[in-house]
Amino acid sequence: MKFFALCLAALVTVGSQEPQTPPSQQSPSIDNARAFLALLVKQDFGPAVAGFDATMTKMLPEAKLREFWTAVISQAGVFKAIDGIRADPRGPYTAVVITAAFERAKVDVAGVYA
Repeated sequence: MKFFALCLAALVTVGSQEPQTPPSQQSPSIDNARAFLALLVKQDFGPAVAGFDATMTKMLPEAKLREFWTAVISQAGVFKAIDGIRADPRGPYTAVVITAAFERAKVDVAGVYA
């Protein structure tokens, strides 16, 4: 499953907690999104960008992803937990948005998978 789009909505405060996707609705896209976020949290950027398609690799190479994630952490604080996950299947693609709780803010980490 190729990860081909990413949007980190830095420091987007979420007013209400997003519902957790029930286990019966888990999908490879959700699993991949969780794994991607785990790589960001560990600051393991090489493997994080390894799943990008050519367009994403060009738009957000490893150094840029590192720079952006460092900025998110400096503003939002340490990652604490996943508050919610939602998946939206659209034909051959699935958009996944993880609402991540940090010390000082909630951040939506979104990706589109094929």
